[in-house]
Amino acid sequence: MALAAQAQPGRHRVRKRQLARSHGRCLSSVSILGIRPEAYELIAYSDLHRDMPGLAIRAMRKAVSLDRNNWNYAYGLALMEAAGA
Repeated sequence: MALAAQAQPGRHRVRKRQLARSHGRCLSSVSILGIRPEAYELIAYSDLHRDMPGLAIRAMRKAVSLDRNNWNYAYGLALMEAAGA
C-alpha cells in the first residue's frame, strides 16, 4: 500500500509530460488540419486538466461546431459548462 502511494507522484509527472506533449501536437495539427474536430477535443480536455476552463470550453465549442452530429463533443461541452469550468 505504501509503495503504491509513493509511485503516484512519479506517475503524475509522467502523465503531465505526456499531456503537455500531446497538447502541443494537437495545436500543430489544428494549424494544418483545422477542419477536423478531434484535435480540438483533445485540446479541450488538456486545457481543462491544466486548469484553463475558458480555453477548454472554447476548444470544445469548436469541436462541436465542426461535427454537430457527434454526441461526444456535445456531451463533453455540456459537462464542462455544467461544472462551471
